[in-house]
Amino acid sequence: MPEELIKSLSTIFIVMTIFSLINYIIVSLALYKIAKKEKLNKPWLAWIPVGNAYILISLGKGNIGFVFTLVVAMFSTGLIGDIAMAIYTVYSVYMYFVICKKYNVSIIPIAIGAASLIVSMIPFLSILVIPMYLINLYGQLKLLKAADKEIIENNKNIKTKISLSNGR
Repeated sequence: MPEELIKSLSTIFIVMTIFSLINYIIVSLALYKIAKKEKLNKPWLAWIPVGNAYILISLGKGNIGFVFTLVVAMFSTGLIGDIAMAIYTVYSVYMYFVICKKYNVSIIPIAIGAASLIVSMIPFLSILVIPMYLINLYGQLKLLKAADKEIIENNKNIKTKISLSNGR
């Protein structure tokens, strides 16, 4: 029986690692493309773990100080680490909301993916983490595809604004 348990846990670990790696690549690529499109300084930071938090918050025009909560969460254990991660997660979902609104992408899949962090801490709900990861991947792919399209600001297309300002 213990050997079967070890095999099952190993399989789950491998699957989660693969999903995490795919998610990291897609998120980094989406943030990188959007940062380049918006001419953000040092878009390559999207590929570095704390740097991508900086890019996300910069793109969302948020308070860069919230990167500190991620650093605290990474290097703290117990209640302090959990609280810091919860604060960062909520703030990052808000930053994604701002970015998704600008690029006309639904925040719901990304928010569901963020919720997987909380769900993974509840043993009887942890079976939902993989489907939640997949939903998050879908949302991140939508954001990545949207990075190649025109930016939406205040529900108006930038081309429309330029045309109107030129008298056309």
